[in-house]
Amino acid sequence: DLLICSPYIGRAGVDLFLSYTPACLRQTGRVAVLTDLSPINICQAATDVQAVAALRQCASLAVLRHLPRVHAKVYVADSTCAIITSANLTAGGLFRNYEYGIEIADVEAVARVRSEIENYGELGALVTDDDLLAFCKVAGKLRESFQAFQRSVKRKLRQQFTRDLRQAEDH
Repeated sequence: DLLICSPYIGRAGVDLFLSYTPACLRQTGRVAVLTDLSPINICQAATDVQAVAALRQCASLAVLRHLPRVHAKVYVADSTCAIITSANLTAGGLFRNYEYGIEIADVEAVARVRSEIENYGELGALVTDDDLLAFCKVAGKLRESFQAFQRSVKRKLRQQFTRDLRQAEDH
């Protein structure tokens, strides 16, 4: 039984998770995911809807909820372990950024964390398999149009932005 609460979910995070997923989770387990499937997150590639779909399909019972503006990052395994962290389930959160988290192994504390996140998730919308499939199609189109929009910005403006960004990074 796994509970994942992360506003951003990427392919690298899901691939890492899937590489450690035991067969029993795939056959008889439960995965509950609480994330933010807002269109801007898809446009900016902060969330990969295809990765979310793969995560949803990794267990025999899966529940996906969309909660706009969710920011918590909490991972709970069974009733034995909870991790409360600053890390999203993304490549940046798991491999590149300097993140911090706390592992909780006290059974009562883990149960409380699980209950609180599940209650929090009730504020979100349940996303069915059909909803997610339709959203994957829309997300692809949305991502393409966003990329075309970004390419259409005048070259001079892009160059100025690049200079300003480098200057800010140097500063």
